[in-house]
Amino acid sequence: MLRLVQPCRRILMTAVNLPRPEVRPAPQEESEFGEIVSSQRGERPDYSINNRLGTPSGFTNYTPQEATCVIDWKAKLLEVFKTYGYTGIDTSPVEYAENLQLTGGLDKQIFGVSRLQDGTLTKFGLPFDRTVPMAIYLAKHHLQMTFPYSRYDIDWSWRGETAKAGRYRAFIQADVDTVAPEISALADAQCIVTLIMGLERLGVPKCNVFLNHVDVAKSFLNDVGIPSDKQNDALRAIDKLKPDNEDDVVAELVANVPEINEDTARDLLKSMSYRGPLSGFKFSKETSVEAKAGLAHLREIEKIAQGMGIDTSIFQFAPNLTRGLNYYTGVLFETFMPGREQYGSIASGGRYDKLVEMFNPNLHLKGVGGSIGLTRLFDVMKAENLVDLTKQTTAQVFVGYRTKDELQAAIQVAAALRERGVYTELHLNVPKVKKELKIVDGKGIPFALLVMNQDEIVLKETFKKKTTEKQTDQLTFTSIEDAVAHIERLKNEGLLDRSQKSQTEIEECKEQ
Repeated sequence: MLRLVQPCRRILMTAVNLPRPEVRPAPQEESEFGEIVSSQRGERPDYSINNRLGTPSGFTNYTPQEATCVIDWKAKLLEVFKTYGYTGIDTSPVEYAENLQLTGGLDKQIFGVSRLQDGTLTKFGLPFDRTVPMAIYLAKHHLQMTFPYSRYDIDWSWRGETAKAGRYRAFIQADVDTVAPEISALADAQCIVTLIMGLERLGVPKCNVFLNHVDVAKSFLNDVGIPSDKQNDALRAIDKLKPDNEDDVVAELVANVPEINEDTARDLLKSMSYRGPLSGFKFSKETSVEAKAGLAHLREIEKIAQGMGIDTSIFQFAPNLTRGLNYYTGVLFETFMPGREQYGSIASGGRYDKLVEMFNPNLHLKGVGGSIGLTRLFDVMKAENLVDLTKQTTAQVFVGYRTKDELQAAIQVAAALRERGVYTELHLNVPKVKKELKIVDGKGIPFALLVMNQDEIVLKETFKKKTTEKQTDQLTFTSIEDAVAHIERLKNEGLLDRSQKSQTEIEECKEQ
């Protein structure tokens, strides 16, 4: 049993193989975190100071520089999502555990919610993705909504799985979805394009987008005589196929699908192992109408994406991409960085035409959605030296002052900059220019305005250039108005977000 203690709320979050929700006591036992959590009222683990300050396995604990970068990423993705017409909703932080179980396949990974005081398990669970909460929301509020409905959601998801590299028990997902009684390939394409543009906005190197369609995948199984009731098991096995594990996948196929032998399984894997452009794949004449329609749908998506300005050479057809079959019903896609596939998919999604009706059988809404795994992506970009971790604040300008006599002038400068939308930090302690510049350098703030006296305001450009170690650029202004006007010009030219890590350095890492 996995428990996360939150003393201020007296709540436990417990990852278990949830039965139908019921109230029952939770016994004392050792959790996956290596901690003892007692169910007895009033008893708590005896933590040392080191344990209290440690980070539980499977959870992030970002440094100020990392947190600043992640927050900046969220803002950039929000801007992209809004550009494509997606709007936000604020779903409940918890859902009924019974609803979370309806989609199947993740029972063992759902975090339940328990009361710390008496150890009883509540009826609530934490969402394991951002799509199911949206589906529950639509099932309840559809009469107050206008369709098609396109939404974004950037929030935490929770999964009680074994923590390892790239796998967290809590992680941030950035989702976009479109839901309506009827949707076309245009909605599918826009979803994929939006995520591609979001990745580009974050500075992610050019990615490959692997596409498949459920009808196409199942046509391969029909061709070798795998019955419909065994096809999901077969596709789950095929989805595991990698260049070095064919024997393992063949063994799993033969074990789960007695209708085929080893030779048939190997032929099936060979025919489904195609990776390449959609234009290069040809079906046999005997292929089903549904499969051919599925491939035509993928080609239509590619054509629309090209019209939206995407270089469609990044699109690759992958017949063995079959994950998410517990609710995907049509197109599905995954995104990888070329040469960095070992990190896994950084954005994925697909069509789900029956998800909402799981929660309201009388409501028939089709949907398509995709998600950027922000937490995993950040780890990948950090490992590849593709993120700027020189800043620990969002401030673009620091306003300091030489003595207390200049404080009021400094306050006026800061107020004027803030009115113009400049992120401004005003020095809050005893004035001392050398100490103020040390703060600026430590936080990675690009510019510092120092009020030396009523007629002298000094602007220091504090970011470090690649060839120098200390700031070199300095301007002096004789009035607040001139200083503020100069900063406003820098803002309008997009020059306020400079950093100590040059764009040249980042681009060089992308090319490696």
